[in-house]
Amino acid sequence: RVGFIYPNPAEDKFEIVLAKTNFQVEILNILGQTVYKTENEKAIDVSNFASGTYMLRIYLEENCIVKKLVVR
Repeated sequence: RVGFIYPNPAEDKFEIVLAKTNFQVEILNILGQTVYKTENEKAIDVSNFASGTYMLRIYLEENCIVKKLVVR
């Protein structure tokens, strides 16, 4: 699977399983506002995020993967 994330739901952090090493990650809240952005980071700390549902966008050179992320 491309762009698998675990654990989901996440409490403190989650990891992105991705073969690529050059990518960008953007996390958006339910209102579509960007709450976090990073590059080439596969372990992401969400301990300061409010509980809820977020959209995770993983931008690769050739496409964009969108995943739902639940933070407890």
